[in-house]
Amino acid sequence: MTDGIILVDFFTSELRDDILNEVIRAGDDAGFETPELESIDASDQGKPGVTLSWPFKEVDVAIHYDNDWDELERALTVTLFSGALQSSGLEHPDEFVDSVIDLVCSLAESNDPEYVAAHNAVSTDSDPVIPTTRPILDDIDRLPTLGIYSRDMVDVLGGRDRVLETPAWRVEELDNGQILIITEEPPWYHGGGTANATRFLLSDDE
Repeated sequence: MTDGIILVDFFTSELRDDILNEVIRAGDDAGFETPELESIDASDQGKPGVTLSWPFKEVDVAIHYDNDWDELERALTVTLFSGALQSSGLEHPDEFVDSVIDLVCSLAESNDPEYVAAHNAVSTDSDPVIPTTRPILDDIDRLPTLGIYSRDMVDVLGGRDRVLETPAWRVEELDNGQILIITEEPPWYHGGGTANATRFLLSDDE
């Protein structure tokens, strides 16, 4: 598994007006303990963070209000430590991982981002899964271990049926037509599954 801090970045051109409420709702639905809306300081450099709690663990969701929406920038970032994904201290360790995935999917369904990618916080700017320009698919070298792809991206990748056939641990169509691909079990682990899925969807030979 990747060591250190895991970031899940949401790339989108706009945010919901009620995004703080939406983050809290998504966290609550995913099984996290959530803060009261009044306790969140939305004036904190324009980037309030919502902390979602789990027994002995936390997930932070940063909201980037002040980005230049004409550029390809992150609108939301979910942050957690990779060590939290290895053992939850619960009877069923996968519960925490499942809740993180549910949180990410719920935020994707309600905000309809262009692209969502999980990656290590180290060397973010040079990470092969993080785009800096559009078209996004022309600016990434491999699939993230956890990625969500917009309907437009799915069309470019060969269409819904083809993307749903990606050889990966979990491939799922969300309610808004976006597609979740998790290449490895457990998530965020870099192994052969990521390479296989990347070849299937990004290789010119396919």
